Amino acid sequence: RGKNYGDYRKALTYYTAPAQNFIFASNDKDIAITPNGKIPLKFKDQGKFIMDGSDPANDCQGWVPFAHNPAVKNPARGYLSSANQSSTDASYPYYINWSFGPYERGKRINERLSGMQNATVDSMRILQTDTYSISARDVLAIMMGYINVSKLDENQRQALAILKSWNKRFDADQTGATIFNAWWLKFYGMVWNDEFDNNSLMLPSRDRTEQLLLKEPRSKWFDDIRTPANETCADMVNRSFIASVYELVHAHGKPGKNWRWRSEERRVGK
Repeated sequence: RGKNYGDYRKALTYYTAPAQNFIFASNDKDIAITPNGKIPLKFKDQGKFIMDGSDPANDCQGWVPFAHNPAVKNPARGYLSSANQSSTDASYPYYINWSFGPYERGKRINERLSGMQNATVDSMRILQTDTYSISARDVLAIMMGYINVSKLDENQRQALAILKSWNKRFDADQTGATIFNAWWLKFYGMVWNDEFDNNSLMLPSRDRTEQLLLKEPRSKWFDDIRTPANETCADMVNRSFIASVYELVHAHGKPGKNWRWRSEERRVGK
């Protein structure tokens, strides 16, 4: 029943939980987004770790004022988007949370929207089916650069060749998508499972793992604490590649059509 932006903002004052994004668009061509809810007032990282519940200093100290909830209206770039990534930048004065969706979806959506002129229903529909992998674009070349080709067998060399020619799209007929997905999951597990082997613990995020790979290759987190050796980023990349290809061969045979992202054989579970 709201008639304008003012009505939209007033309606939001009655909404408390769970906090979520509320979109606004009007016939006057106003657009807005508000990550809205009754947000507890916390100090940095409060709630991220186990705290002493008997200490009142660890209690939430009220609520973020409604007027201070993040909000944007008519941004200069001409569009708004959200894919569950962080809603604020470092200048926002309140601590909202520490766990958000990974950056890749939001980044890709913004790339596509920024290139659109006179968007239509069809152009937005096509955006919804975009299969390009920002993650692969950001990390695959670095990962392949670590590979010691001299130690690969024939199946592994074929898999690496497929990745080198892959268009970084997770289309149904793409074999590179299957290889990259298996490789990344194996790499992620090898980096973290030695320190976080208790299933009750939340592992560090994909974003954090990519940061280690791209910017902190000497990080202690690459060392497998279960072995006497001091493993490096290169070790983890090579081991995870070899292991992931081995598992794909074991499950689906040699590199070929059975490795397609959604091949008939994989789809029916053969």
